[in-house]
Amino acid sequence: METIPIKREVEYIFEEETNEAINLLIFITGTHLGWVGPTILKLSSNSSEIPLTSSEISWLTAMLPLGGGIGPIFGAILANRIGRKNAILLTTIPEIITWIAIAYAKNIYHLCIAQFIKGLIGGSAMAAVPMYLGEISSPLFRGIIGMLFPLNYILGALFEIVLVPYVSVATNAWIASIIPLLLLVIFIWMPESPYYYLIKNQTDNARKSLRILKQSDNVDRQLEHLRKVVREEQNEVKKFSQIFRVRNNRISFILCLGIISTQHLTGLNIIIAYTQVNAGS
Repeated sequence: METIPIKREVEYIFEEETNEAINLLIFITGTHLGWVGPTILKLSSNSSEIPLTSSEISWLTAMLPLGGGIGPIFGAILANRIGRKNAILLTTIPEIITWIAIAYAKNIYHLCIAQFIKGLIGGSAMAAVPMYLGEISSPLFRGIIGMLFPLNYILGALFEIVLVPYVSVATNAWIASIIPLLLLVIFIWMPESPYYYLIKNQTDNARKSLRILKQSDNVDRQLEHLRKVVREEQNEVKKFSQIFRVRNNRISFILCLGIISTQHLTGLNIIIAYTQVNAGS
């Protein structure tokens, strides 16, 4: 049976701990989706503190994907401007604020604004988190770590689906606000991506980051490899238009667009949002 060398095992353990911390944001993004269905079932009942009409329910349901469609643009821009780590940390503040807004919400407008912002946060996470994980993970463990990405999203949705029916909307919001606070406390100690540092020509910071990630002082070879990758990518794509002009980039773009379009055109968000409403009617 093949065994992992001790050095690789230590590296894997650290990468796994980092992955668990960063995937809290994906878990949080999953809670956005899971919150909608059981919550609109509560708010559409006669005993609701904020009774919603069918039209208002439609607007509340639409806010999350509306914000989610714009969010990746902000996520990618922030990740390149302020760093992958800071872009991820920045999402925790509005996440906490939106849950507090839901706890004190008095009308449909408060809920819709909160859900739209949550869509922005979730979309930003979908851009920044894979970028960060891909850049800090070694090729040997990248597949294993990547598999936890969709799992945490589903677990986040399941968490809300199970919790919401048993507590009030406000209580659920206070409980859910603890998770981004936990992410902020844990992730603030994690290293920035060495890839980002090299893009910004901060070689010393990139070396320090690699030492933490690899749990080793001997990182010159990895640093040189990353520097080569950065140079190649900077020479490859200099303008946004090259996504469509370069054949490999164009194929990758079409494949990604096709996969995401297929996922959303199946009506996944609508089915999850309205399943409990239809079951309860």
